[in-house]
Amino acid sequence: MKIVILRDIRADAYGNPMFVASLGGAIRAFGDECTKTDGNALATHPEDYELYHFGEYNELTADFEILSKPVQIALGSNFKK
Repeated sequence: MKIVILRDIRADAYGNPMFVASLGGAIRAFGDECTKTDGNALATHPEDYELYHFGEYNELTADFEILSKPVQIALGSNFKK
């Protein structure tokens, strides 16, 4: 599993880690949230959010492999309508 974390630029804070099957799926879900019309925080201020890849989790062995530096994989501003 890939470990991704949402960062709120305005709050200067990272959210809780999320475990996803693929980075592509995480980027798509992030983009979907940024373009929803339900008034969620991501859709209201997509430019305030970034998505980072933090590492990998092996669910068979329970091993974590954390990257030495998080890698930005998506910007909310790229999905702004």
